[in-house]
Amino acid sequence: MRDLFTSFSAAAEAFHDARTALATELKDLGLHDLTPERALIMVSLAGGQQTVQQISRNAYFGSNVSYNIAALEKSGYAELVENAQDRRSKFVRLTVAGRDVLNRLNAHRTERAAPIAA
Repeated sequence: MRDLFTSFSAAAEAFHDARTALATELKDLGLHDLTPERALIMVSLAGGQQTVQQISRNAYFGSNVSYNIAALEKSGYAELVENAQDRRSKFVRLTVAGRDVLNRLNAHRTERAAPIAA
């Protein structure tokens, strides 16, 4: 049981460290309207549109997914589109502005990693 606790504690600490690093990167880029959670939602949408349920299940840990998606929509980073197969649900997809933000974040990470790789 102790090994399980140690494993979970290490995973939680690693997640916290990654979240903190992402928050710093967003601040460095002047993206004050993005939280790490919203950025993670955007990363999950980079592969294509998803329903809110898919985002909740596959890529995001939190109870306020709808709130964060609404904030992304308000910021112009994501949009909701009709689901022709199920009118009760909508798809969430990145806008051009959302893709631009992810490209900036990726470029920033690449620049930061370049001295390490050299």
